[in-house]
Amino acid sequence: MTTIQTTFRVGMSALALACLAGCVSMDEGVPVVMPPGGAPAQPAKRVVTLISPDLTLLNLRNQDLTALPAGVTGLPRLSEIYLDGNPRIVLGEDFARLRSLKRLSLQGCGLERVPDIVCRVGSLEVLSLDDNLLTGLPTDLGKLGALRVLTLDRNQVRVLPETIGSLPALQIFNLDNNLIEELPVTIGGLTALKTLSLAGNRITRLPDSVCGLAALESLDLRNNRLTRMPEEVGRLAALKVLTVTGNLLTRTEIQRIRRLLPHTMVVE
Repeated sequence: MTTIQTTFRVGMSALALACLAGCVSMDEGVPVVMPPGGAPAQPAKRVVTLISPDLTLLNLRNQDLTALPAGVTGLPRLSEIYLDGNPRIVLGEDFARLRSLKRLSLQGCGLERVPDIVCRVGSLEVLSLDDNLLTGLPTDLGKLGALRVLTLDRNQVRVLPETIGSLPALQIFNLDNNLIEELPVTIGGLTALKTLSLAGNRITRLPDSVCGLAALESLDLRNNRLTRMPEEVGRLAALKVLTVTGNLLTRTEIQRIRRLLPHTMVVE
């Protein structure tokens, strides 16, 4: 698939636009975006009058947007949107019209909660929520049956919903640098999970259900408060790398782990 990208920028007096690969039609006239609360901006020399329905990738990083530009949610082939660094962005109800959307990035948007509408985009495969102010996740997140990658690095998440185990396609789950003390038992339902990263949290123990993650290849537990791994940790037959640096595991416990996981690289 050909990747097409465009970037919208709103200035104090005009709309600056970057157009690549013929993804938009250009013409002179009135800007399609105006400064919030202000008078119409002076006509830009060249402005967008039409967004191609063939657009597949939209980069709107760091634009100080409060909403998506008009017409974006009607693009039938749009599969990737990057909204990083827009702290005032609000996703309207029409966001669910993006039925081809596979990747959504909302990094550094100052989010205190995941927008409910995101959980209604059933086509989503990659959701990036790093560098926000999230303290938890919505229970409806479990409805994203196609989700393969979920990243929540550098938030303030304390508790995961029980429905987190209802993501059958999830392969990569990054929860580094949060405030998690324990994981729900339902995490054992992530049967496709290959990478689980929990570095920099406050975890004191792992639920036994973690040992049922048959596809798990990488488990990062750096800088937590673990004193012991689950009794059946040896069941993680696919595990290639286990990182336990910065925990409270004794030498005896490390030796037990190595004995139960002879084919795993244990990084202490």
